[in-house]
Amino acid sequence: MSDPVTARRRRLAWRLALVLLPSLLAAIYYGIFAADQYVSEARLIVRDAADQAATGGIAQLAAQSRATNAALALRDYLLSRDAMHSLAAGIDLRQVWAGQARDPFTALAAGSSDEALYGRYGDLVSVVVNGTSGVITLKVRAFQPGDAMRISQRLLALSGATVARISDRSRLTAITLVAPDLPDRPAEPQRLRIILTVLGFNLIFAAMAWLVGTGLGEHAAKDRE
Repeated sequence: MSDPVTARRRRLAWRLALVLLPSLLAAIYYGIFAADQYVSEARLIVRDAADQAATGGIAQLAAQSRATNAALALRDYLLSRDAMHSLAAGIDLRQVWAGQARDPFTALAAGSSDEALYGRYGDLVSVVVNGTSGVITLKVRAFQPGDAMRISQRLLALSGATVARISDRSRLTAITLVAPDLPDRPAEPQRLRIILTVLGFNLIFAAMAWLVGTGLGEHAAKDRE
């Protein structure tokens, strides 16, 4: 028959391991291996020349509708493979997004396929259109500040060329509201926050497991009585 004190110590050790081991693994990864990511942000808006001249009514609504549709089309283009290939013609994206080789989760593997590159492109390039104002927010993440700004600048140039190409006779133009910035500090990963979050979730999980286990133990003890 096992010693009750030894059994309790073993249960306590298992509970501590369940709480501390995931937190320790998170601390090791985010403290040592995770690569810093820098974000360069730019904002632009698509305007129709007819919108500027119109004073109201159907003409202005039609111009605003054309600008909105163009903004949505521009977003789809910037997130497409065509945009990625145009970008890659002047920037070695595989080298830029290789990041820190020691980070197995965020770095792009050497000699990766176009499919893998496009997957990273979708992860690291964000284009959001504000449905009310029509402002397009472009965010690019990279492992070096200069690379993030360089990609953002190139995508902004592609935006102007794309709007000019799709505008036809409506005289649409892409106006830069906020130029791409050079980030001075990494935006990701938020190391301490993530580690504390993992620790907090594990503490909650361990507490819930302890309460359930205690309840089941008391129920079993009552059944034996």
